[in-house]
Amino acid sequence: MTAMDTPIFTSMQAGLARKNDRITSVLAAESVTDVNGTRRAVLEILRELGPLPDEYIHREHTHLARMGIVPRRLSPQRIRTVRAGLVDDGFVDDSGEMVRLEGARCASTIWKAVE
Repeated sequence: MTAMDTPIFTSMQAGLARKNDRITSVLAAESVTDVNGTRRAVLEILRELGPLPDEYIHREHTHLARMGIVPRRLSPQRIRTVRAGLVDDGFVDDSGEMVRLEGARCASTIWKAVE
């Protein structure tokens, strides 16, 4: 099955936490309520704007939230988690390129939507 054959949606409607996570992580996972909408938004950002590092995906998502296009702003960590899930599921891949962003100690991976 290819990424194009796999549904982007997941049956998961809330975030997940490990059994041994701190209570703050458990509470944070319980507060995640729109897993599918978030996955769709991150994937659409990459499809529309082309390959981007996580920092730019977050910046664009924040812009869309301010405009009311997506329901709420997400933390950079949440964006990375969503993008990592899309990588695991075959919807997003490493472009093979990296970029060093201003103020960063090391280069960031540039991610692309799988066609």
